[in-house]
Amino acid sequence: MARENTYDRLRRLDLLTSRLKADEQMTIGMLAAEFNVSRRTLSRDIAVLRDRGLPIEADAGRGGGIRLHRTWGVGRLTLNYQEAIELLFSIAIAERLEAPWMFMNFTSIKRKLTSSFSSTLRDRIKGLRQRIHVAGTTSVQIFSSFSPPQTDCMAAIF
Repeated sequence: MARENTYDRLRRLDLLTSRLKADEQMTIGMLAAEFNVSRRTLSRDIAVLRDRGLPIEADAGRGGGIRLHRTWGVGRLTLNYQEAIELLFSIAIAERLEAPWMFMNFTSIKRKLTSSFSSTLRDRIKGLRQRIHVAGTTSVQIFSSFSPPQTDCMAAIF
């Protein structure tokens, strides 16, 4: 397998932490296949996570698997630029619904979310937010002609 850069490994460690917290039965082999790495690489990643203090449990044999201890929370959330934008879009759309019984803490959520971004990411998001307006509902004609954009088009936006 090709050598990876540090960013790819850190991203994989974050994703692995999230996957281990999921309430799904997983084995080293299943996770290695999911992350497209060898079982040995995944075992090294798990050792790194254990060294960071994560209480990773493993059971051998039938019905066994690997997971984070059930009482352990994943903790800090790290989003990349596209994930942050998609989350902020979701909040803006939900806000536009003006359904107070759904979410009463939008301001607090947005403040906490944006304060967790680096200043560079905040500037990029601010620039994009100035170009986007979430309007009211569309007409039936417009909605019926809608088709989801292609993935490569969405990547160009971000």
